[in-house]
Amino acid sequence: MIGNELMRLALPILDTLNRDYEAVFVGGCVRDLLLGDDVTDVDIATSALPEQVMALFPRTLPTGLQHGTVTVVTEQGHYEVTTYRKESAYEQFRRPGSVEFIPSLTEDLRRRDFTINALAMRADGTLVDPFGGQEDLARRVVRCVGDPDARLQEDALRMLRGIRFAARLGAEIEAETWQAMLRHRQLLRHIAMERVGVELDKMVGGAHPAAAIRLLAASGLLTCAKEPLFIADKLSDADVSTLHAIESVDARWSALCILAGLDAPSAADLLRTLRYAVRRADAVSAAVAFHQRATAMSGCEEETIREAWVRAIIDIGRPAAALWLDMLEAGLLPAVDRVPGPVQLRQWLDELYPATLKELALGGDEVQQLLERRPGPWMKSLLQRLLVAAALGRVHNTKEALAAYVLSCEGEELS
Repeated sequence: MIGNELMRLALPILDTLNRDYEAVFVGGCVRDLLLGDDVTDVDIATSALPEQVMALFPRTLPTGLQHGTVTVVTEQGHYEVTTYRKESAYEQFRRPGSVEFIPSLTEDLRRRDFTINALAMRADGTLVDPFGGQEDLARRVVRCVGDPDARLQEDALRMLRGIRFAARLGAEIEAETWQAMLRHRQLLRHIAMERVGVELDKMVGGAHPAAAIRLLAASGLLTCAKEPLFIADKLSDADVSTLHAIESVDARWSALCILAGLDAPSAADLLRTLRYAVRRADAVSAAVAFHQRATAMSGCEEETIREAWVRAIIDIGRPAAALWLDMLEAGLLPAVDRVPGPVQLRQWLDELYPATLKELALGGDEVQQLLERRPGPWMKSLLQRLLVAAALGRVHNTKEALAAYVLSCEGEELS
Protein backbone atom coordinates (compact mmCIF):
# COMPACT_ATOMS: atom_id res chain seq x y z
CA MET A 1 0.00 0.00 0.00
CA ILE A 2 1.32 3.45 -0.92
CA GLY A 3 1.99 5.52 2.19
CA ASN A 4 2.17 9.04 0.79
CA GLU A 5 -0.98 11.15 1.11
CA LEU A 6 -0.60 13.01 -2.21
CA MET A 7 -0.16 9.74 -4.06
CA ARG A 8 -3.09 8.12 -2.24
CA LEU A 9 -5.32 11.01 -3.32
CA ALA A 10 -4.35 10.29 -6.93
CA LEU A 11 -5.14 6.56 -6.72
CA PRO A 12 -8.69 7.00 -8.13
CA ILE A 13 -7.11 8.28 -11.36
CA LEU A 14 -4.92 5.20 -11.62
CA ASP A 15 -7.91 2.97 -10.83
CA THR A 16 -9.94 4.54 -13.63
CA LEU A 17 -7.12 4.22 -16.15
CA ASN A 18 -6.25 0.67 -15.10
CA ARG A 19 -9.73 -0.62 -15.99
CA ASP A 20 -8.85 -0.61 -19.69
CA TYR A 21 -5.21 0.49 -19.83
CA GLU A 22 -2.08 0.53 -17.71
CA ALA A 23 -1.21 3.46 -15.44
CA VAL A 24 1.55 4.02 -12.86
CA PHE A 25 3.15 6.69 -10.74
CA VAL A 26 6.45 7.66 -12.32
CA GLY A 27 9.62 9.67 -11.84
CA GLY A 28 10.33 12.05 -8.99
CA CYS A 29 7.39 11.13 -6.77
CA VAL A 30 8.51 7.48 -6.74
CA ARG A 31 12.13 8.46 -6.12
CA ASP A 32 11.20 10.74 -3.22
CA LEU A 33 8.84 8.15 -1.73
CA LEU A 34 11.67 5.59 -1.68
CA LEU A 35 13.99 8.16 -0.10
CA GLY A 36 11.45 8.99 2.60
CA ASP A 37 11.40 12.62 1.43
CA ASP A 38 8.32 14.79 1.07
CA VAL A 39 6.48 14.15 -2.18
CA THR A 40 5.44 17.53 -3.52
CA ASP A 41 4.35 16.62 -7.05
CA VAL A 42 2.69 13.53 -8.51
CA ASP A 43 3.20 12.40 -12.11
CA ILE A 44 1.26 9.60 -13.76
CA ALA A 45 2.20 7.68 -16.93
CA THR A 46 -0.18 5.51 -18.89
CA SER A 47 -0.55 3.34 -21.97
CA ALA A 48 -3.76 5.24 -22.82
CA LEU A 49 -3.52 7.81 -25.61
CA PRO A 50 -4.25 11.46 -24.72
CA GLU A 51 -7.72 11.38 -26.32
CA GLN A 52 -8.51 8.19 -24.40
CA VAL A 53 -7.47 9.85 -21.13
CA MET A 54 -9.66 12.86 -21.91
CA ALA A 55 -12.62 10.58 -22.64
CA LEU A 56 -12.35 8.90 -19.23
CA PHE A 57 -12.50 12.00 -17.03
CA PRO A 58 -15.11 14.77 -16.89
CA ARG A 59 -12.58 17.58 -16.42
CA THR A 60 -9.27 17.66 -18.26
CA LEU A 61 -6.90 20.27 -19.66
CA PRO A 62 -4.89 19.65 -22.85
CA THR A 63 -1.70 21.01 -21.31
CA GLY A 64 0.81 19.25 -23.57
CA LEU A 65 -0.93 17.12 -26.16
CA GLN A 66 2.06 17.17 -28.51
CA HIS A 67 4.05 15.44 -25.75
CA GLY A 68 1.16 13.22 -24.68
CA THR A 69 0.31 15.13 -21.49
CA VAL A 70 -3.21 15.76 -20.24
CA THR A 71 -3.99 17.36 -16.88
CA VAL A 72 -6.81 15.61 -15.04
CA VAL A 73 -8.72 17.93 -12.71
CA THR A 74 -10.34 16.45 -9.60
CA GLU A 75 -11.54 17.80 -6.27
CA GLN A 76 -8.25 16.59 -4.81
CA GLY A 77 -6.08 18.53 -7.27
CA HIS A 78 -4.58 18.71 -10.76
CA TYR A 79 -2.64 15.67 -11.99
CA GLU A 80 -0.50 15.40 -15.13
CA VAL A 81 -1.08 12.15 -17.01
CA THR A 82 1.37 11.41 -19.83
CA THR A 83 1.17 8.65 -22.42
CA TYR A 84 4.11 6.25 -22.63
CA ARG A 85 6.36 7.50 -25.39
CA LYS A 86 9.71 7.30 -27.08
CA GLU A 87 11.49 10.21 -28.65
CA SER A 88 13.27 10.81 -31.93
CA ALA A 89 16.69 12.42 -32.20
CA TYR A 90 16.90 15.63 -30.19
CA GLU A 91 17.15 18.99 -31.93
CA GLN A 92 19.88 21.41 -30.84
CA PHE A 93 20.59 19.21 -27.80
CA ARG A 94 17.42 20.47 -26.11
CA ARG A 95 14.23 18.75 -27.27
CA PRO A 96 13.12 15.76 -29.32
CA GLY A 97 12.25 16.35 -32.96
CA SER A 98 9.14 14.20 -32.56
CA VAL A 99 7.37 11.98 -30.04
CA GLU A 100 5.92 8.52 -30.69
CA PHE A 101 3.34 7.08 -28.31
CA ILE A 102 4.04 3.47 -27.33
CA PRO A 103 2.40 0.77 -25.17
CA SER A 104 5.55 -0.24 -23.23
CA LEU A 105 6.31 1.13 -19.76
CA THR A 106 9.89 -0.17 -19.87
CA GLU A 107 10.57 1.66 -23.13
CA ASP A 108 9.06 4.83 -21.66
CA LEU A 109 11.39 4.58 -18.66
CA ARG A 110 14.35 3.91 -20.97
CA ARG A 111 14.20 7.47 -22.41
CA ARG A 112 14.61 9.12 -18.99
CA ASP A 113 17.78 10.80 -17.80
CA PHE A 114 19.00 8.97 -14.69
CA THR A 115 18.20 5.58 -13.22
CA ILE A 116 16.93 7.19 -9.99
CA ASN A 117 14.26 8.93 -12.09
CA ALA A 118 13.47 5.90 -14.28
CA LEU A 119 11.25 4.38 -11.61
CA ALA A 120 7.55 3.59 -11.63
CA MET A 121 5.09 2.32 -9.03
CA ARG A 122 1.81 0.55 -9.57
CA ALA A 123 -1.35 1.33 -7.60
CA ASP A 124 -0.68 -1.61 -5.24
CA GLY A 125 2.80 -0.30 -4.40
CA THR A 126 4.71 -2.66 -6.69
CA LEU A 127 7.92 -1.04 -7.90
CA VAL A 128 8.90 -1.14 -11.57
CA ASP A 129 12.66 -0.64 -11.82
CA PRO A 130 14.18 -2.06 -15.01
CA PHE A 131 17.44 -0.07 -14.79
CA GLY A 132 18.54 -0.46 -11.17
CA GLY A 133 17.39 2.91 -9.88
CA GLN A 134 16.48 1.64 -6.41
CA GLU A 135 19.96 0.16 -5.93
CA ASP A 136 21.54 3.41 -7.14
CA LEU A 137 19.42 5.33 -4.63
CA ALA A 138 20.62 3.03 -1.86
CA ARG A 139 24.25 3.38 -2.98
CA ARG A 140 23.82 7.14 -3.52
CA VAL A 141 24.95 7.02 -7.15
CA VAL A 142 23.73 9.21 -10.01
CA ARG A 143 23.96 7.20 -13.24
CA CYS A 144 22.53 7.77 -16.69
CA VAL A 145 20.02 5.32 -18.10
CA GLY A 146 21.86 3.35 -20.78
CA ASP A 147 24.57 5.13 -22.75
CA PRO A 148 25.54 8.36 -20.91
CA ASP A 149 26.88 9.97 -24.10
CA ALA A 150 23.50 9.51 -25.76
CA ARG A 151 21.49 10.69 -22.75
CA LEU A 152 23.52 13.88 -22.25
CA GLN A 153 23.61 14.74 -25.94
CA GLU A 154 19.83 14.44 -26.10
CA ASP A 155 19.39 17.27 -23.59
CA ALA A 156 22.52 19.03 -22.36
CA LEU A 157 20.63 20.40 -19.34
CA ARG A 158 20.79 16.88 -17.93
CA MET A 159 24.39 17.55 -16.93
CA LEU A 160 23.26 20.28 -14.53
CA ARG A 161 20.38 18.12 -13.34
CA GLY A 162 22.84 15.34 -12.56
CA ILE A 163 24.92 17.67 -10.42
CA ARG A 164 21.78 18.90 -8.64
CA PHE A 165 20.67 15.36 -7.82
CA ALA A 166 24.16 14.36 -6.67
CA ALA A 167 24.33 17.37 -4.33
CA ARG A 168 20.84 16.83 -2.98
CA LEU A 169 21.39 13.13 -2.27
CA GLY A 170 24.99 13.41 -1.08
CA ALA A 171 25.72 11.07 -3.97
CA GLU A 172 28.59 10.35 -6.30
CA ILE A 173 28.23 10.72 -10.04
CA GLU A 174 29.03 7.35 -11.63
CA ALA A 175 32.40 7.45 -13.40
CA GLU A 176 31.13 6.91 -16.96
CA THR A 177 28.39 9.50 -16.46
CA TRP A 178 30.92 11.99 -15.07
CA GLN A 179 33.34 11.46 -17.94
CA ALA A 180 30.48 11.95 -20.41
CA MET A 181 29.66 15.24 -18.68
CA LEU A 182 33.24 16.41 -19.16
CA ARG A 183 33.22 15.30 -22.81
CA HIS A 184 29.97 17.06 -23.65
CA ARG A 185 30.00 20.11 -21.39
CA GLN A 186 30.42 22.42 -24.39
CA LEU A 187 26.90 21.45 -25.43
CA LEU A 188 25.55 23.56 -22.56
CA ARG A 189 25.94 26.55 -24.88
CA HIS A 190 22.77 25.36 -26.64
CA ILE A 191 20.69 25.67 -23.47
CA ALA A 192 18.72 28.84 -22.70
CA MET A 193 20.03 30.73 -19.70
CA GLU A 194 16.53 30.63 -18.18
CA ARG A 195 16.82 26.83 -17.90
CA VAL A 196 20.33 27.09 -16.49
CA GLY A 197 19.06 29.64 -13.97
CA VAL A 198 16.26 27.35 -12.77
CA GLU A 199 18.71 24.51 -12.09
CA LEU A 200 21.21 26.76 -10.31
CA ASP A 201 18.50 28.29 -8.13
CA LYS A 202 17.45 24.82 -7.01
CA MET A 203 21.08 23.99 -6.20
CA VAL A 204 21.78 27.19 -4.29
CA GLY A 205 18.46 26.96 -2.46
CA GLY A 206 18.79 23.23 -1.74
CA ALA A 207 19.94 21.39 1.34
CA HIS A 208 23.55 20.97 0.15
CA PRO A 209 24.59 24.05 -1.85
CA ALA A 210 28.30 23.63 -1.03
CA ALA A 211 28.35 20.17 -2.62
CA ALA A 212 26.69 21.54 -5.76
CA ILE A 213 29.19 24.37 -6.06
CA ARG A 214 32.09 21.95 -5.60
CA LEU A 215 30.78 19.75 -8.45
CA LEU A 216 30.09 22.77 -10.67
CA ALA A 217 33.66 23.96 -10.20
CA ALA A 218 35.12 20.50 -10.85
CA SER A 219 33.04 20.00 -13.99
CA GLY A 220 33.62 23.44 -15.52
CA LEU A 221 30.04 23.31 -16.82
CA LEU A 222 29.12 26.91 -16.12
CA THR A 223 32.06 28.24 -18.12
CA CYS A 224 30.53 26.49 -21.15
CA ALA A 225 27.08 28.08 -20.83
CA LYS A 226 25.58 30.21 -23.59
CA GLU A 227 26.65 33.18 -21.43
CA PRO A 228 29.71 31.80 -19.56
CA LEU A 229 29.73 32.03 -15.78
CA PHE A 230 32.88 31.83 -13.66
CA ILE A 231 31.50 32.26 -10.14
CA ALA A 232 31.97 28.59 -9.10
CA ASP A 233 35.69 28.78 -9.91
CA LYS A 234 36.13 31.68 -7.48
CA LEU A 235 34.72 29.86 -4.45
CA SER A 236 36.52 27.45 -2.14
CA ASP A 237 35.00 24.68 -0.04
CA ALA A 238 35.83 26.69 3.08
CA ASP A 239 34.02 29.73 1.68
CA VAL A 240 30.70 27.99 1.20
CA SER A 241 30.79 25.28 3.88
CA THR A 242 28.13 27.03 5.99
CA LEU A 243 26.01 28.35 3.12
CA HIS A 244 23.20 25.96 4.08
CA ALA A 245 22.84 27.76 7.42
CA ILE A 246 21.06 30.65 5.68
CA GLU A 247 17.42 29.96 4.88
CA SER A 248 16.84 32.68 2.27
CA VAL A 249 17.98 31.74 -1.25
CA ASP A 250 18.60 35.41 -2.05
CA ALA A 251 20.83 35.69 1.01
CA ARG A 252 22.74 32.65 -0.27
CA TRP A 253 23.17 34.27 -3.68
CA SER A 254 24.34 37.45 -1.96
CA ALA A 255 26.89 35.48 0.03
CA LEU A 256 28.15 33.71 -3.09
CA CYS A 257 28.62 37.04 -4.87
CA ILE A 258 30.49 38.55 -1.92
CA LEU A 259 32.69 35.48 -1.42
CA ALA A 260 33.47 35.42 -5.14
CA GLY A 261 34.65 39.02 -4.92
CA LEU A 262 31.86 40.54 -7.03
CA ASP A 263 30.87 44.15 -6.56
CA ALA A 264 27.23 45.29 -6.58
CA PRO A 265 26.93 45.91 -10.35
CA SER A 266 28.58 42.56 -11.13
CA ALA A 267 26.21 40.76 -8.76
CA ALA A 268 23.23 42.34 -10.50
CA ASP A 269 24.68 41.32 -13.87
CA LEU A 270 25.05 37.72 -12.70
CA LEU A 271 21.41 37.42 -11.66
CA ARG A 272 20.25 39.14 -14.82
CA THR A 273 22.32 36.68 -16.86
CA LEU A 274 20.42 33.87 -15.16
CA ARG A 275 17.17 35.66 -16.06
CA TYR A 276 16.01 36.06 -12.48
CA ALA A 277 13.41 38.68 -11.62
CA VAL A 278 14.62 42.28 -11.52
CA ARG A 279 13.55 42.58 -7.88
CA ARG A 280 15.82 39.64 -6.98
CA ALA A 281 18.78 41.08 -8.87
CA ASP A 282 18.22 44.41 -7.11
CA ALA A 283 17.96 42.75 -3.68
CA VAL A 284 21.20 40.77 -4.10
CA SER A 285 23.01 43.77 -5.56
CA ALA A 286 21.89 45.89 -2.61
CA ALA A 287 23.15 43.29 -0.11
CA VAL A 288 26.53 43.26 -1.84
CA ALA A 289 26.59 47.07 -1.78
CA PHE A 290 25.77 46.97 1.93
CA HIS A 291 28.70 44.61 2.50
CA GLN A 292 31.00 47.12 0.83
CA ARG A 293 29.67 49.88 3.09
CA ALA A 294 29.92 47.68 6.18
CA THR A 295 33.52 46.73 5.56
CA ALA A 296 34.36 50.40 5.04
CA MET A 297 33.14 51.06 8.59
CA SER A 298 36.32 49.47 9.92
CA GLY A 299 38.02 52.79 9.21
CA CYS A 300 35.51 54.79 11.23
CA GLU A 301 36.12 56.16 14.70
CA GLU A 302 34.32 54.19 17.40
CA GLU A 303 31.83 56.97 18.17
CA THR A 304 30.81 57.25 14.51
CA ILE A 305 30.22 53.53 13.86
CA ARG A 306 26.52 53.73 14.74
CA GLU A 307 26.05 56.77 12.53
CA ALA A 308 27.77 55.00 9.64
CA TRP A 309 25.55 51.96 10.20
CA VAL A 310 22.39 54.09 10.23
CA ARG A 311 23.44 55.99 7.12
CA ALA A 312 24.12 52.73 5.27
CA ILE A 313 20.66 51.43 6.13
CA ILE A 314 19.03 54.68 5.04
CA ASP A 315 20.99 54.79 1.79
CA ILE A 316 20.65 51.12 0.81
CA GLY A 317 17.64 49.86 2.74
CA ARG A 318 16.55 47.65 5.62
CA PRO A 319 16.22 44.47 3.49
CA ALA A 320 19.86 44.73 2.39
CA ALA A 321 21.01 45.22 5.97
CA ALA A 322 18.94 42.22 7.11
CA LEU A 323 20.39 40.00 4.35
CA TRP A 324 23.91 41.09 5.26
CA LEU A 325 23.30 40.32 8.93
CA ASP A 326 21.94 36.87 8.02
CA MET A 327 25.24 36.15 6.27
CA LEU A 328 27.28 37.49 9.18
CA GLU A 329 25.32 35.46 11.75
CA ALA A 330 25.76 32.30 9.68
CA GLY A 331 29.54 32.71 9.82
CA LEU A 332 29.85 33.23 6.07
CA LEU A 333 31.42 36.65 6.44
CA PRO A 334 34.29 37.63 8.72
CA ALA A 335 33.61 40.13 11.48
CA VAL A 336 34.39 43.71 10.48
CA ASP A 337 37.27 45.19 12.46
CA ARG A 338 36.11 47.66 15.16
CA VAL A 339 32.45 47.12 14.25
CA PRO A 340 30.15 45.59 16.92
CA GLY A 341 29.01 42.00 16.53
CA PRO A 342 25.74 40.91 14.90
CA VAL A 343 23.73 41.05 18.13
CA GLN A 344 24.36 44.77 18.57
CA LEU A 345 23.96 45.48 14.86
CA ARG A 346 20.66 43.57 14.76
CA GLN A 347 19.41 45.59 17.75
CA TRP A 348 20.33 48.85 16.01
CA LEU A 349 18.52 47.67 12.89
CA ASP A 350 15.38 46.63 14.79
CA GLU A 351 15.26 49.88 16.74
CA LEU A 352 15.88 52.14 13.75
CA TYR A 353 12.93 54.43 13.07
CA PRO A 354 12.40 56.27 10.85
CA ALA A 355 14.49 54.52 8.19
CA THR A 356 12.75 55.77 5.04
CA LEU A 357 11.38 59.11 3.87
CA LYS A 358 7.88 57.65 4.03
CA GLU A 359 8.34 57.15 7.77
CA LEU A 360 9.24 60.81 8.36
CA ALA A 361 6.46 62.75 10.06
CA LEU A 362 7.13 65.72 7.76
CA GLY A 363 6.75 65.36 4.00
CA GLY A 364 8.27 67.15 1.05
CA ASP A 365 5.19 69.27 0.33
CA GLU A 366 5.15 70.48 3.92
CA VAL A 367 8.86 71.37 3.78
CA GLN A 368 8.28 73.30 0.56
CA GLN A 369 5.42 75.27 2.08
CA LEU A 370 7.39 75.91 5.24
CA LEU A 371 10.35 77.41 3.37
CA GLU A 372 8.24 78.91 0.56
CA ARG A 373 10.63 77.59 -2.03
CA ARG A 374 10.14 75.95 -5.37
CA PRO A 375 10.98 72.23 -5.63
CA GLY A 376 14.54 71.41 -6.64
CA PRO A 377 17.58 69.26 -5.85
CA TRP A 378 17.78 70.98 -2.44
CA MET A 379 14.63 69.12 -1.36
CA LYS A 380 16.13 65.63 -1.53
CA SER A 381 19.28 66.77 0.25
CA LEU A 382 17.33 68.40 3.06
CA LEU A 383 14.96 65.46 3.51
CA GLN A 384 17.92 63.08 3.76
CA ARG A 385 19.43 65.28 6.46
CA LEU A 386 16.10 65.26 8.28
CA LEU A 387 15.89 61.48 8.04
CA VAL A 388 19.41 60.90 9.37
CA ALA A 389 18.87 63.35 12.23
CA ALA A 390 15.58 61.67 13.20
CA ALA A 391 17.01 58.15 12.84
CA LEU A 392 19.93 59.02 15.13
CA GLY A 393 17.60 60.60 17.68
CA ARG A 394 18.99 64.10 17.21
CA VAL A 395 15.48 65.36 16.54
CA HIS A 396 12.12 63.85 17.42
CA ASN A 397 10.12 62.43 14.53
CA THR A 398 7.20 64.81 14.97
CA LYS A 399 5.95 67.50 12.62
CA GLU A 400 6.78 70.22 15.12
CA ALA A 401 10.31 69.08 15.90
CA LEU A 402 11.13 68.38 12.25
CA ALA A 403 9.70 71.76 11.17
CA ALA A 404 11.90 73.50 13.73
CA TYR A 405 14.91 71.57 12.39
CA VAL A 406 14.07 72.64 8.84
CA LEU A 407 13.87 76.30 9.88
CA SER A 408 17.19 75.98 11.67
CA CYS A 409 18.71 74.89 8.35
CA GLU A 410 17.14 77.75 6.41
CA GLY A 411 20.17 79.96 6.47
CA GLU A 412 22.50 77.21 5.26
CA GLU A 413 23.41 76.68 1.63
CA LEU A 414 20.96 74.19 0.14
CA SER A 415 21.94 73.15 -3.34
